[in-house]
Amino acid sequence: MTQYFQPTVAHDRNVTARIKAVYAAAGQDAPTSFVHTLKQHLRTVPDMRQAAASIAAEAYTTAPGTDPAQFWADAVDQIIRAQGADALKHALTESLAAQERASAARQIDRAMTDLKPWADRHAAALVTAVKPLPAGDTALAPEAVLAADAGKHLTAARTALQALALYASIPDTARHQQSAQQAHRLLPIIDPGKPQTEVRSVFGKTFNSDKMDNTRAVRNIDRDVRRDMDLTLIRAARGDYPGVTLAPAESSTDITDRAARARDAFITRQPTPSEESLIHMR
Repeated sequence: MTQYFQPTVAHDRNVTARIKAVYAAAGQDAPTSFVHTLKQHLRTVPDMRQAAASIAAEAYTTAPGTDPAQFWADAVDQIIRAQGADALKHALTESLAAQERASAARQIDRAMTDLKPWADRHAAALVTAVKPLPAGDTALAPEAVLAADAGKHLTAARTALQALALYASIPDTARHQQSAQQAHRLLPIIDPGKPQTEVRSVFGKTFNSDKMDNTRAVRNIDRDVRRDMDLTLIRAARGDYPGVTLAPAESSTDITDRAARARDAFITRQPTPSEESLIHMR
């Protein structure tokens, strides 16, 4: 089955490409930098070999009465400028990777700020689209959708999932995998709420089970993402995960905060002596 929520795999060298793709989908112009404009200009500037060849060719067609000293001075000046251009091109190329890494955070946060309203509209559209779709795992199955006469809602859901996948491609969430498990892949789109750390005895008894709904929901998202990200987002849009909301993140900082909160869902600790005393008193 086709997956519609398929974020682009992020790495240091495709930040600009990822961001441009989302701006294009949103019908907006992506911001440009001076370095980008400068590189475009430098492509029109001849390098030293080209400048020297051009000067040599010009010498054979220059009028006999031309002052050779002036011709030579002008030629040397052109060569010096061409050498400088070569050095600048080389420096820009050498610093490209480091500068892209340094500017990546700024680019990502600027893009998320600009494009969040667009992502919010698609999140809202998904919430609306999923209501008439079939329940359970057949929500996106064409046969079940046809039987439910929900074809236009299926199209709307697919469109929203594709758009949200683009928005989720802006940041790099892989660094949050250790804390949020596979749920990290959806953090640009969902807010995990405030899951509680499970308090469990050495005998396997959970002491705070009445506060574990949000925790179980985040764990279920981790499980469901591994199976089908489309259906996981459909369930999130339907409110099937207690405490979890479909809400595009505002920034990288927002995603980091979400990952830190999601982490608590995967932590288990033993009760303190005072907690055990309170439990036994109930």
